[in-house]
Amino acid sequence: MTESGRQKFRVLGTARPERMSWFFEPIGFRRGDGISFLAEMQGSRFVAELEVPNDAELDMLTARNIAASALRSMVDAIGFLFGAAIDCDVSEVIDTTGRLHALDPTITELHSEYTREQLAQLFAAAVNDHAVRLGLADIRMAIRSPEDTTFLCYRAIEGVSKCFASWDEMHSALGTDRHDVMRLKHLADPRRHGHAVDVTAAERVAALVLAHHVLGLYAAYAFQRLPQESRPRPESNG
Repeated sequence: MTESGRQKFRVLGTARPERMSWFFEPIGFRRGDGISFLAEMQGSRFVAELEVPNDAELDMLTARNIAASALRSMVDAIGFLFGAAIDCDVSEVIDTTGRLHALDPTITELHSEYTREQLAQLFAAAVNDHAVRLGLADIRMAIRSPEDTTFLCYRAIEGVSKCFASWDEMHSALGTDRHDVMRLKHLADPRRHGHAVDVTAAERVAALVLAHHVLGLYAAYAFQRLPQESRPRPESNG
């Protein structure tokens, strides 16, 4: 999988809804940083090959993220022409050694055990509080969109901040750290202002973990302030 001076990654996935049988003929291009990309789609299934210089030192997940962003752009272009909202899932990556890695849109670092009561409380907070509702949606999209991860994670936190008189009040009420949020803002600002940005897999995970942490704290805070009628009701026994 490695040629002189180049590394190759292959990515495979699906455009949804599959029933529309989206397609495009093989097409390739090269980015200004020397990364080359060749992709095709038939029957809503795509395969793409990413070539990077050996000195780029890309890990498998970062290569996946770059390929996913490029594919997302190509699928968005098809959607633009058809007036359709098309989703794009990268499900598998073949690394430079030829090994196949099955992927799904799950960030294991975010997984936590929870009780039925905690789930019910989160539901109640999401239904009743706009910052929780929109923040959950932002985190969902951040998991699925590598290029937009930092922007969406920051937006989720910024939405929480709007529920307080100031950032300082938010940090005081929730116990969050201003420096952590400012580091994320630094990563998010280019995309927030319309610039393209590549983030590493480690930066993505850090952004998601922070947004997940802040939103979780705020959801618990918001739940405690719900009126009794907005809280989960015990199951009816009939």
